[in-house]
Amino acid sequence: MVAFTCRDLGMDCSFKTTGTTDSEIMKKFIDHAESVHNMPVLTADVIFKVKTALKK
Repeated sequence: MVAFTCRDLGMDCSFKTTGTTDSEIMKKFIDHAESVHNMPVLTADVIFKVKTALKK
């Protein structure tokens, strides 16, 4: 089980997700970031921060 929250990045957002793979979590976060945080493109820095914040 892999878990992630926006708060893990220091964001004031209650988004939480879980999944079985890192890729599944990244897909869910990308969809969330596009629709809620108006981030249609994620920088390499944000992707790196998300990947290092994943809890396994």
